[in-house]
Amino acid sequence: MQYHRTPAQSAPEPVIQASVSHFIIFNPTLQRPSPISPTKKDGDTDRDLEDDLKEASQILFYTSREGGRVSRDKMLRQYGLVKGLMGFTEYVFFSELASVRE
Repeated sequence: MQYHRTPAQSAPEPVIQASVSHFIIFNPTLQRPSPISPTKKDGDTDRDLEDDLKEASQILFYTSREGGRVSRDKMLRQYGLVKGLMGFTEYVFFSELASVRE
């Protein structure tokens, strides 16, 4: 472990190295190949499961430090986080672009 000492400190502070805990490759333009919608017992369409399957079909590669013990739910949460960050970045970029043009 490396240590970093600042002038104001007498004891060194440990430096935590950056690392990747999850890695995902996805294509949000991919569509689920099956036109059959999942249904509940009462015959209604299960929209949550349908959305999960749509998002899972867009994941091309996923790996994490946890190895093969990662649930589909956790993968989809990580995927949702990435999509949210991308959406936020696009919003900020286009907001800044619009304010520059005005």
